[in-house]
Amino acid sequence: MKKLLAIVLAACLALVMCLSLAACGGNQETVEETPEVTEEPVTVRVAALKGPTAMGMVKLMSDSDTAAESGEETTGNTYEFTLAASADEVSPKLMQGELDIACVPANLASVLYNRTEGGIVTLAVNTLGVLYIVENGNSVQSMADLAGKTIVASGKGSTPEYALRYLLSENGIDPDTGVTIDWKSEHSECVAALASGSATIAMLPQPFVTVAQTQLPDLRVALDLTEEWDALDNGSALLTGVVVGAIVYYIVIALVIRMGLNTNDMKLISALGVAIFLAIPYWKANWAVKNRRRSVSAGVQPRDPAWNRRSNHA
Repeated sequence: MKKLLAIVLAACLALVMCLSLAACGGNQETVEETPEVTEEPVTVRVAALKGPTAMGMVKLMSDSDTAAESGEETTGNTYEFTLAASADEVSPKLMQGELDIACVPANLASVLYNRTEGGIVTLAVNTLGVLYIVENGNSVQSMADLAGKTIVASGKGSTPEYALRYLLSENGIDPDTGVTIDWKSEHSECVAALASGSATIAMLPQPFVTVAQTQLPDLRVALDLTEEWDALDNGSALLTGVVVGAIVYYIVIALVIRMGLNTNDMKLISALGVAIFLAIPYWKANWAVKNRRRSVSAGVQPRDPAWNRRSNHA
């Protein structure tokens, strides 16, 4: 454990020393004066999924475009936006430090938090109540009416799937055998299936519901899944999307501004910080394995049952 702490402290000390030296080197000529501290704008790299998770950023995107075209700082910072089709495109970049902030499904936020051991946290809730069951017909009036039906949907492995399965189960329908869910890779594919007539029922979020209704005038909103969730009175809300970000990013910004460094070096400095924080879980895991192996060699049985399972599989 002491060795682990020494490595972590050494890495952090190295980063702080680099920042301090850079600050000293950049301020040698102004040692006798106390310059006015000005906050320079930085470039924030933001990602969101196409659809409802990105809708809340429309004004920020518009303001950012206006600032870029006019050359005026209307938003205080500059932004680089990335719109992805699935969360799989966002997660690796966020964990590798290539993104600073991302709008993702709520369930993914917990996964990222655990994988980075708190390095990536939830900053805000940005998506509530946007899922609907739409039908090109009149057979669905309640959740129970979905029994035996085929539903086209997108979002397998994320919040939409978990929400749908939960609501079906709570209404007496087995989501594996009582209904057929045809999963598509994107919401636009669900709209296309409705338009072609290959599907009559779909689970869609806004704004895709409105898009589908412009193509199919007879398409109706059969069920509001937020209302169905609230009707269960389970003490929770149908939360579908959140904003996540890296704590490291904000620590680095504070250090850069405090030390008067050039904000153009943000990417390099943040990359060093992210590398250190992502290495900590690896160091901890190696230390734990070595410690348990020493215990086994000494004839002491490890208390962690998971270690016994790993040893058996090794």
